[in-house]
Amino acid sequence: MSTTPAQPWLHIRLTELPNVTVLTVLDSQLNDDLQVMALRDELLAALGQSAHKGLVIDMKNVAYMTSIALMALVALRKAAESSGHRVALCNLADIVAKVLTISQLIVESRPHVRHLAMAQDLESAIKLVAAENA
Repeated sequence: MSTTPAQPWLHIRLTELPNVTVLTVLDSQLNDDLQVMALRDELLAALGQSAHKGLVIDMKNVAYMTSIALMALVALRKAAESSGHRVALCNLADIVAKVLTISQLIVESRPHVRHLAMAQDLESAIKLVAAENA
């Protein structure tokens, strides 16, 4: 497992695993316009730099987010879809999962749906995206 410090990112940490790239969101709250725009830019840059078509967004540090944070995830979903990447979110706090579910941005682990997939934990998310991109 290697962490790639190619960019001085403030909001994410990129880790390349054998079959997937893991992006860990570092912020505990996603509720500020400028913060969310910077997060969006970092997610998109990391997607372009990813060595794999499977991408996991680990939200373990995010305890709270408002609907403004959807902007970053919608941009990521669109870019991932157009570039052939499969994205899964994991380790979602209950309130975060609720915001994403209500917005219909995530779906339960159904690989045929063109949304961001959701997995309970990092291991499940890795298996989900690695299986689809094998």
